[in-house]
Amino acid sequence: MNKLIITIFGSTGDLTIRKLLPALSNVINTQKDFTSLSIVAVGRRAFTSEDYLGFVEENGVNHHDIDILRPHLMYCKLDIVDGSTYGQLSDLHAALMRGFTTVRKIFYLAVGPDLFIPISENLTALNLITKGDENSIIAFEKPFGHTYEDAKLINKFLETKLTARQIYRVDHYLGKAMIQKLLGLRFSNEMIHGLWQKDHISEVKIVVTEEDGILNRGAYYDEVGVLNDMIQSHLLQMFALVIMDAPKSLRSYDVQQAKIAALKQVEYVPSASLLGQYKGYREEKGVDPDSPISTLAFLTFKVHNPTFKDVPFYLFTGKKLAKKEAYIEILFKTPPSASLYPNAQPNSLRIELAPFSRVTFGISSNEENNGDELQHLALEHCYDCEFPSAVKEAYEILFNEMMAGRKTLFPSWEEIDTAWQIITQIRAQKPRWITYDQGFSLDGGKQNDEV
Repeated sequence: MNKLIITIFGSTGDLTIRKLLPALSNVINTQKDFTSLSIVAVGRRAFTSEDYLGFVEENGVNHHDIDILRPHLMYCKLDIVDGSTYGQLSDLHAALMRGFTTVRKIFYLAVGPDLFIPISENLTALNLITKGDENSIIAFEKPFGHTYEDAKLINKFLETKLTARQIYRVDHYLGKAMIQKLLGLRFSNEMIHGLWQKDHISEVKIVVTEEDGILNRGAYYDEVGVLNDMIQSHLLQMFALVIMDAPKSLRSYDVQQAKIAALKQVEYVPSASLLGQYKGYREEKGVDPDSPISTLAFLTFKVHNPTFKDVPFYLFTGKKLAKKEAYIEILFKTPPSASLYPNAQPNSLRIELAPFSRVTFGISSNEENNGDELQHLALEHCYDCEFPSAVKEAYEILFNEMMAGRKTLFPSWEEIDTAWQIITQIRAQKPRWITYDQGFSLDGGKQNDEV
């Protein structure tokens, strides 16, 4: 008989309520590898397990998920920075493990990076996790550190307490369906693989925009800003997958090495970049009235390899923008023969992550009965539409990968290290800074000219 214990630090936080608990509800319903599954929610509040379920339901977890979670979830009160309070957690784990031949333990740290070291130290001190036991892992929610120096300090500490196989750095964008399909799309289709280079590509955009502001996370966001929250993790990971060479194999190590090599070839272009802050950000709850934190980034990069020489790459992300969407768009060069048609447009390949998982080719063809007029067509494959029951939320996928001990969807320290070097360069060579209207869009408007 085998047992799975998932322990969540930061159990009353926004991430746990919006993402982790609904994902775990789905995991409970679908997993077949463990005969018993327990979820331990850790926090400082004096809750009973039922009090905790009531709290998360009041804050947005739906009743159906609560009913699924109830038989599996228990609450454990402790002070996460005070090692003397971890005895209760240790006793609870011992009771849950009793009678099982194999136990897999996942400690999920949905907390800020300043708490990574104290929690890890307390867990290892009580042997809740021991170095080398690959059935016990710790997952660290992004961002991994507030600064590059901070990240190096955290990693150095973790390497003294755990092996690399026990450390899972979470970037939930790597769990999204289209991100997982990107390598197959690039490397298994000659039609796409042959076009994916400088002779055919005019420019590449990687875009993740949000309509929402910082919601109730003012204190958190005012520490991290857009560079830590989005660029250092999500967008640089997407960038690496777009520009990497084919890996030697699809094993996690080979994919990670290909991404690292790719990121080491990029050059940030400050003169063609900008950072910004939406109007009203400084009035948000928990935000410094004089905050210099950026909520928008438009960054330009070059890639120094023969495949993408002279191709500009644009990374764009921000809060309080016109719409919520996430996509990679490849804009192709126009062939000389396109001059035959007055309304010719370049072809495009758009890989959408949100709100739909979808791939769209933009092509042109003749209008009916009009020889030199073109109509612009979209050849589309919508993964969500065709396989709705197969689509899983990113965190559900990541929990399944952690349960199975697979690390391909989790960045290695070398990837994090390389990404932090890029962020450090951006901070050292600051681009122009603007304030922007809420609802700003790349599609038009006077501020569009600045971008």
